Amino acid sequence: MSDMPQSKTSKSFIAGKELVNARVDKGWTREIAAENLDISASYLAALETKGRSPGYKLFCRIVETYNLSPNDLVLNNSQADKASWSTDRLQIEEMLDSLTSDEITYIKTCIRAFIEYNSKEKSTPYDK
Repeated sequence: MSDMPQSKTSKSFIAGKELVNARVDKGWTREIAAENLDISASYLAALETKGRSPGYKLFCRIVETYNLSPNDLVLNNSQADKASWSTDRLQIEEMLDSLTSDEITYIKTCIRAFIEYNSKEKSTPYDK
């Protein structure tokens, strides 16, 4: 199957219940839905019931296949920190998918330096 999750995070941003409801509304079994999404039935089950989150490309395929708004699948603020899964983050994840391991290591180093610089910039003499 072509689209396994790209991140190792355990935090889900997909409302599994909404995914099940959309599949059932179409009259599809899990196997038929998985075939239409080009993933395994067991992976679809993990998305629906175990809090797994799809990569960006699969998320888009789910929205298109089920004819849903992305907001229909994203957990609301009381269920998860929706802001942490903004469109910007999804776009960045898609860009990262095209990079080599060395390039990702470089990006991580830059981000860490940026965060460290910002934390020093915000500190006051009393923080030391």
